[in-house]
Amino acid sequence: MSGFLYGVALQCKLDIRSKNLLVTCYIVPLIFFLLMG
Repeated sequence: MSGFLYGVALQCKLDIRSKNLLVTCYIVPLIFFLLMG
């Protein structure tokens, strides 16, 4: 899981302009995880 978070952080640094899309791709699975949990 930490590797996934590291990848997300790295993508955020590489694609600051795509932050909105990145946040969406991060929030959607997070919400899904919360609903399933």
